[in-house]
Amino acid sequence: EQTAAIQEAAKDGDFVDQLLMVLLHTGLTATEFTHMHGSWLEPLPSADAYEDATPIIRIPSEADCRGIQLGSNLEISQRTGRCGYCKDTGYEVWHPGKAGSDRRVRTIPIPDGTTVERLYWWFSRYESTPISLTSLQQRLSQLADQAGLERNITPRDLRATYGTNLVRMGFSSEEITQLM
Repeated sequence: EQTAAIQEAAKDGDFVDQLLMVLLHTGLTATEFTHMHGSWLEPLPSADAYEDATPIIRIPSEADCRGIQLGSNLEISQRTGRCGYCKDTGYEVWHPGKAGSDRRVRTIPIPDGTTVERLYWWFSRYESTPISLTSLQQRLSQLADQAGLERNITPRDLRATYGTNLVRMGFSSEEITQLM
């Protein structure tokens, strides 16, 4: 019920709100989403790229942090330096997971057609996602308000929902560990 309400609020929102729903169907962490590049998709975005195969996201061992950013009026511009997260952690390039931990390099299938369309639409126009961790949290809070939920929704909540959905679809704990 809450998931449907959030999806409906995002559908009524702008292109960034709709792009945020990728989190719900992929299990991406907040930092993976905010550093995602089009080159992570296979097959690469094109008009008929995924007709015969389930597209995947390949989380790399590192990625350039200097992508694009979203302005206050939804304008897209090139970021000139590292994002706040990478500056705060001391990364010159972004890495999945924390330094010294099990890096979360993995492959995520994207069976949901709407999610594939959103990703391919976005990455056929832009090289990376345009949103910071702070903006991501603010936008999810706004979506929760618009959906009439009485609590904030976090990127971790959307990731947990993805995991719950995998359990409901019959995935084993080992398979879920590999995907998440």
